[in-house]
Amino acid sequence: MKEKNLKSALSERNVRYRPCLIDIRTKCANSGDIKEERYRAIFHCWAEDGWSMGDIRKSELVGIVEYEDGTVHKHFMNQIRFVDNMVSKIFDSKEIETKYKIFQPEVQKLRELIEILLKQQRGKESQ
Repeated sequence: MKEKNLKSALSERNVRYRPCLIDIRTKCANSGDIKEERYRAIFHCWAEDGWSMGDIRKSELVGIVEYEDGTVHKHFMNQIRFVDNMVSKIFDSKEIETKYKIFQPEVQKLRELIEILLKQQRGKESQ
């Protein structure tokens, strides 16, 4: 990916609307069966949803999405899966790959150190 394409992909992060899938699992009260539903939607934004009672405040981050039929819903983060491959577009870049190669020797040293420590731990456990 060339620098121009990288900048384009990075600027796409600021696009408000992103295609996503909404996965909803509900448990039937009577039978205990799990019902799974999937909806295609357009993500609009993140919002804070919550309640308060006196000094107690409970809030959660939710996504505001629009289903194909035009209805708008809020969903928890773990129910939303973006399908536009934005991460791949951003990180599929030689420029970024080159920058992170700087850290590869340090990562290798850490892996070797972890392997040594694991071997020592296994030796202690077997005694």
